[in-house]
Amino acid sequence: MNKKFVLTIIFILLLSVAAFAQTANDYFDQASTKYLLGNPQGALADLRKALELDPAHSGARQLYSTIQAELGAKQPPVEPTPAPQATPTEIPQPAPPAKSVEKTVIKYIERPSNVRAHSTTTPMESTATREITAGSLNTAEIIGSIVLYVFYILLVLGGAAAVLFLGYLIYKLKPHRLVTGLRSKLICPICKAENPPTAEFCFRCGAKMKVWANVSDKQKSWYKQHHWKKNPFTLNALPELFTGHADQVKWIIEKVHAKSGHVLVMGPIGIGKTTLLKWLEMHLQDGAHALYISRPPKQFGDLLKLIAVHLKFKIKKNQELTIYNIGDHIKKTRKGLILLLDEAHEFDQEIERQLRTLGDLDEINFVIAGLPETAEKFKKEFPPIYDRIVAEVILKELTLGETKELIKKRIADAGGHDLEPFSEGAIERIYELSKGIPRATLKTCDWAVTEAIREGHTKIDTPVMI
Repeated sequence: MNKKFVLTIIFILLLSVAAFAQTANDYFDQASTKYLLGNPQGALADLRKALELDPAHSGARQLYSTIQAELGAKQPPVEPTPAPQATPTEIPQPAPPAKSVEKTVIKYIERPSNVRAHSTTTPMESTATREITAGSLNTAEIIGSIVLYVFYILLVLGGAAAVLFLGYLIYKLKPHRLVTGLRSKLICPICKAENPPTAEFCFRCGAKMKVWANVSDKQKSWYKQHHWKKNPFTLNALPELFTGHADQVKWIIEKVHAKSGHVLVMGPIGIGKTTLLKWLEMHLQDGAHALYISRPPKQFGDLLKLIAVHLKFKIKKNQELTIYNIGDHIKKTRKGLILLLDEAHEFDQEIERQLRTLGDLDEINFVIAGLPETAEKFKKEFPPIYDRIVAEVILKELTLGETKELIKKRIADAGGHDLEPFSEGAIERIYELSKGIPRATLKTCDWAVTEAIREGHTKIDTPVMI
């Protein structure tokens, strides 16, 4: 548990104890009630406590003297314990005669209507009546005291519970953050993932977190004119905007569903391999568990833990996840596992050994992506895993129509409409410059937008692209 939270609760409890502590007035009220119910000794005990808390309490002093005077004929008077600050002159003095005493009591105590006033009886009658009342109220007095103490206990417990609940709400809601306007996490505008407050790029999709942080006023004005909420042409891999490679994607999905072996996807830099793998992660979840891994961890145990977290394995405390039992855990999910492995051209012997061990399990298949030389590398260096590859897919450049579709999707995602502000001529020029490579297309579009803003052009036409 958070140490600050524990200290806060302890402090609040101390305050609650202080808030519910009885004061001199509380003890005086209890003494008055006990006196009226015929319990002068109990009243004296409460009055002593009241005088210890407040030696100058006039009501407590007067009632104390009154009770002492009434008990004077029966037993020696009991002196109250003076407070450390009290002086000899502050000790209660002997009470006046009985008749004036009764008037004093009436002054400080409002009696219930069913209690007979002392001033209406003779001293002998008053004494007899008081003795009879005291004897007859013993049971009621005990019950009343029990009820009173139970009420106080319930009041203290209820107050403590309320204080604890309030402390919990304060800890959870963090009202100081609402006051200062701080946020504990940043929400990615693209994939909606939660990121640390200091994150510059999203850990999941790579999108820039603070979209307008480095955008000039001139850029903002230009974007607003075209209804753009952000720059459409960042180099982030956005799988929901994946475009092209229809035949290759169809072939990959067929092989994955057949579970006949592993698939190797190859293509030049910027062709869209990473975006394709992330797109597959989104669209293969119905028939299997799909997990994208940018680079396999160096330690095999870390890879197993990554799989366990993604598939939400329920592993007992005394049980360890190993290559020998991970297959059983995957079977319990009633789905197979597809590992989408990126940057295959960087694999080494250690990674290959791990993957070969996992790939031998019936429940696991791979879709591996790398540069065009990956197949040759696997043949020479990793023949066991290359022998398990049943399909080699080559991603080719986009056509002009696919390039238009890519630009249109990016603009729509930013809030724009169709291909605006690009003309048909500008799109054709962008395709000539980028040669159908998606990453090059995005870079060229971004350059064209920057030049249009700098030159003050509202539309991007062929002359701007020359």
